[in-house]
Order: sequence, then C-alpha cells, then structure tokens
Amino acid sequence: IKKIARRCSSANGRVYKMKTLDDNDSRKLFFEVFSKGKYSVADATELKASALLEKCGGLPLALESKAKFLKSEEDLTKSKCEDACRKLCAPEGCDDTLGRMHGVLASSYESLCTLVLQQCLLYFCMFPRGHRVRRNPLIRRWLAEGLVHVQPGDAVSTTPQDIAIENLETLIDRSIIQSMEVSTCGNVKRCQPPGMMLEYIVRKSMSQNFITLLCGESETAEEWDYVRRLSLHDYCAANLPKGLSHLRTLAVFPAGDAAKNEPTLDFAKYDLLRV
Repeated sequence: IKKIARRCSSANGRVYKMKTLDDNDSRKLFFEVFSKGKYSVADATELKASALLEKCGGLPLALESKAKFLKSEEDLTKSKCEDACRKLCAPEGCDDTLGRMHGVLASSYESLCTLVLQQCLLYFCMFPRGHRVRRNPLIRRWLAEGLVHVQPGDAVSTTPQDIAIENLETLIDRSIIQSMEVSTCGNVKRCQPPGMMLEYIVRKSMSQNFITLLCGESETAEEWDYVRRLSLHDYCAANLPKGLSHLRTLAVFPAGDAAKNEPTLDFAKYDLLRV
C-alpha cells in the first residue's frame, strides 16, 4: 500500500500516514453508534473493563461493527463486549453487523501470497497483547524456527535473513502489522499487530495448531501431545505437564513481579526444544 502511494506521488513526495482514533474518540464513536451518544458511567466502566476499545485499536470499522452488534442489548456488560470480540473473529459467529469487519480481516490474511508470509504473521501470536515486538529478535526467531528459506529463483547473494526482513516489510507495508518505533535511519525497531488482527490470527493459529496459547492459570490445552509451539501469558511455567515431548518452541511472559519468582524449567525434559 505504501509502495503504491509513493509510486503515485510526485517526485520526493511524502505519503501521509493515517492515524487511528485515540481512546477518547474511539469511545465517542462507539457510543454514537450504540446509543446516539448517550451513555451512563456504568456503561463506560464496563466498556473499559472489557478492553473492547483496546482490541479495536482505534479502527472505525471495528468500533462501528461492534457497536451495531451490541446495539440490541439493554445493558452494556463486560461479558457481552468480550462475546462480540469472539464472534467477530470466528466466521461461524458472524452476523450481518460483524460480517464486514470479519471479511476485512480474512481478506488481509488470505491476500498474503505465500504460506511463509502467513506463518510469519501467525507467529505474532507468541507475544502478549500490547507487546511491542523488537524487530531483530523477531527475525532471529523466524530463522531459528525455519519459517523462511531462500527459494529457487532468488538471487545467489540472497540470505534467509534478507527474506525475513522482506517479509516483515511486506506485512508493515500492507498495514497488517503496525510500526511502533523507528530508528533515526528509518528502520523499524518495534512493531505489533492491530488489536482486531491479533484476535483474528490467534484463532487462526490455534485452529491450525500452529501455536498453542495459554493466558492465565485457568486455561489448559486440549491435546498436549500435539503441542509444537507454546506461549504462556501470565501462566506459571512450573505447572506445565510432562507430556510435551514434541514441544519445539516455548515463550514465557509472566505478569508483573511474577517474573522474579518464576521457577527454573528443566529443559532436559524437552528433547526437541530449540527456540
């Protein structure tokens, strides 16, 4: 998208980057659609508690879709907001009010021309919501996972790292991944997927058994024997079962001060673990 804009601009022209809505404008738009701008303190509190605005990432279409879906509800509650998020990212749960937004998410994913690009996108599920992923460690992870390879027809001097960098630039150029921090020379330093795209790819990756994600102590995996990549968000790694003989990738993101008390894992139990 950015490449097309630059090609269409005049010589040395600058491309204007559209900004997403901030929290205040996101809330105004949501309640304008939901209740014609009228809302109670309780409604605003429940909306904030559900993290719905954060998941929408300031995208007007996502906010409008969810507001229309919830419009028939008498009271706005945290559980109803979370239900709207789940249904928006699951095709079987979409109705007409959510279908347009789901179509945008699905189209963005399906438009990626190679399986490698799709897997590079799905890999962002390894990181918690709001986590600004550092560029260089991400590329090293892709390489260690074997997600990127030099293909027949590529230039002789092309390396897997070149392919990985090109894939990340493609995802950012299509606005599927957001650049969050840029160096003085213009290179991306940190990036992350928008809120609703993260919701979509989490469901996509888990349905394909690409990544198993556990958030909080109450969650468990259905089939431990088939877990290849495991990411723990606010989950004690010491509680992992023994049946992880096929585990190849493990990422642990403890909450707050829990990192100081996190027990050391016995990596000798995981023969195939490499990342």
